[in-house]
Amino acid sequence: KEPSADDVLLTTHLHADHYLKDFVDTFPGRKIIMTTGTIDLPDVKITAIVSAHLPNDPLDAAKATDFLFVIETGDLRIVHFGDCGQLSFTPEQLAAIGAVDLAVTQFSNSFSMMDATNRTGFHQMGQVKPRLIIPTHYDRATLEIAAGLWPGFYTKTRTVTLSPDSVPEKTSLLLMGAEYTVGPYASLYKLAEWK
Repeated sequence: KEPSADDVLLTTHLHADHYLKDFVDTFPGRKIIMTTGTIDLPDVKITAIVSAHLPNDPLDAAKATDFLFVIETGDLRIVHFGDCGQLSFTPEQLAAIGAVDLAVTQFSNSFSMMDATNRTGFHQMGQVKPRLIIPTHYDRATLEIAAGLWPGFYTKTRTVTLSPDSVPEKTSLLLMGAEYTVGPYASLYKLAEWK
């Protein structure tokens, strides 16, 4: 489906797997591209927050290397953390992030200096305490840590429908894709099927 003026485009940072200049330049809808700001529509409100791709990157809007997006829709608060590699969030960031129903985040990413040894992603989620986490970048070692921290669910589908009632009260992990039932992760994590 081609994008329309009704669509929204959010860009967390400028790495090639997250940003395609030609697409951004021709996108017909509303967008927040590597900057702070808010999009407030009748059914969704999106707020961009400065963050850092690497632990020592500046937390300054003009020089920021990553942006978090707080998405409020359908009585849910969703936060996309991009490739945030900060060791911890500031009090100001935590106040802006607020109570999180769904976190879309990473646990292992060499470009953000995150791995099972430093546990940066787990420290971040410990600060935020989301009800549900969908990981984007991870590996076997970080999933082993996750298995010891949170109950896990899987879905074979590429999409899920969430409501406030369907999101667990205590932090849980949702892995998406069939590899969790037949691939190398199948025996690692005792996953319940997402309903």
